[in-house]
Amino acid sequence: MCSREFKIAVAGDGSTGKTCLVNRFVEGIFSDRYKMTIGAEFTSKSIQMGDELIRLQLWDISGQYRTNHSITKNFFKDANAVIVTFSLAGADNSITNTAEWREMSLRVLEDDLPCVLVGTKCDLGTIDPTSIESICDTNNFHKWYITSSKTGEGVNHLFEDLTKVMIEYQIMKVEEAQNFKKSVVNLNDGRPTGRKCCPF
Repeated sequence: MCSREFKIAVAGDGSTGKTCLVNRFVEGIFSDRYKMTIGAEFTSKSIQMGDELIRLQLWDISGQYRTNHSITKNFFKDANAVIVTFSLAGADNSITNTAEWREMSLRVLEDDLPCVLVGTKCDLGTIDPTSIESICDTNNFHKWYITSSKTGEGVNHLFEDLTKVMIEYQIMKVEEAQNFKKSVVNLNDGRPTGRKCCPF
């Protein structure tokens, strides 16, 4: 039985390899036959993290919905983390459009909830760390990763590291809620708990 369950929203432009990334992690397979995702696809995988078995729900949305805010709102709802992908292969705008995907996630989720930037297809393109770090800083991505679904490079590390971050975030939120509850109790200490009757 899994001790925790997390929803990860995987977003990004079409052809950036979102589905291939998920399939490589979940099934350990890769196919170079492109099949456009229609709507959103859901899959899951359980991984062992220390003494805990964690179930990851992976939601993969079609890149064509980047401008459809009503659909993306439901997609990001209740996510515990967000992955935004861009392609390192070819000259496209996928890295530029990551800012828009990030903005859409912030309309639904708290800004401190884990959201990471993932460069895919590193076997086909070059890496410019300075540019990636600049985009992360500007758009409040918390970390960035480089992956290849074809070779498997960086894929397991991405999801294992993100799972650790989600656990830490969940623990932090629980502690914050407990501390808030304690502070409310302390504020009420010494205050009368019942009504006093005024003499006539």
